[in-house]
Amino acid sequence: MTAFLAFIAALAAAVFVLDLLDTLGLFSLNFSRSRLEVQVGEEDEDTGSPAPRLSTWAAFLAVLFPRWFSPDRATGREKVIALIRRAGYQPYGSVGEFYTAAMMEFGKGIIIAAMAAVAFYLINLRFLTIPVAIALLWMAYRKPYANLRQAAKKRAELMRPNMLAGLSQLESLLQAGIGVQEALRRTAQLGGPFCNLMGLLVARLEVESPSQALKHVFQHIPDPTDTNMVLFLRDLEDYFLRQRPLDRSVSALRRSVHQEIVNATIARASKVKQTAGLFGIIAIVGMLVSALAPIFRTP
Repeated sequence: MTAFLAFIAALAAAVFVLDLLDTLGLFSLNFSRSRLEVQVGEEDEDTGSPAPRLSTWAAFLAVLFPRWFSPDRATGREKVIALIRRAGYQPYGSVGEFYTAAMMEFGKGIIIAAMAAVAFYLINLRFLTIPVAIALLWMAYRKPYANLRQAAKKRAELMRPNMLAGLSQLESLLQAGIGVQEALRRTAQLGGPFCNLMGLLVARLEVESPSQALKHVFQHIPDPTDTNMVLFLRDLEDYFLRQRPLDRSVSALRRSVHQEIVNATIARASKVKQTAGLFGIIAIVGMLVSALAPIFRTP
């Protein structure tokens, strides 16, 4: 136990001192841009923004745990790429940015775990020292992954209303005789999760085949099980590869999405009504108990 606490404390103290020296400009362990900034897939272009300067946290942990924090050698790199795409490159815009944030969070977790371990040791709860430290370190390690999943979930929640607006715009343009790619380009100008995917599709169609472009768009869907989005991509595939009409499919899908939004709204209203009724019953029971309590009170 003493050896474990000594190791945690020494590691935390070493990183703290190095980071302090790095902040003061007296010492620096900094990787180059090519070392820690990796493009998300071959087709994802660099934004050209300057790479953030890495603190000693990142340098220290990248060397100590390359399988966890190195963008080139991490075991879960492909999974991270998929999550970044589904989250719409928020809050991390690249693999390098994600692992930099992961190193920073884990470095903070080391300090918090060390402080918690010492506190439990001093208050004679030594049996909780190791479990609490391990739990805090695990939470710090998983936090960036949780951030990506939360961002993907929020993006998926915004997809349906934005899809309704985008499909309505696309339907109007197609009925007006506008070409499909031009209609997709104008729809993308609305902004939002769905419309941004249309802009991505138009951009990819200029450099690759329709099948590859659609595959690329599918990788960026926040919820791969979204039936409406899967059907829409299938309709686009039928148009580009089999020359099937698109306007009827868009109209049918727009009505389906609209009905789903209506049903979801009705379900939420019904749930609110049930909850309000339950609280009303509880309030009435409380009033009856308060009114009848003096009658049954013993003298």
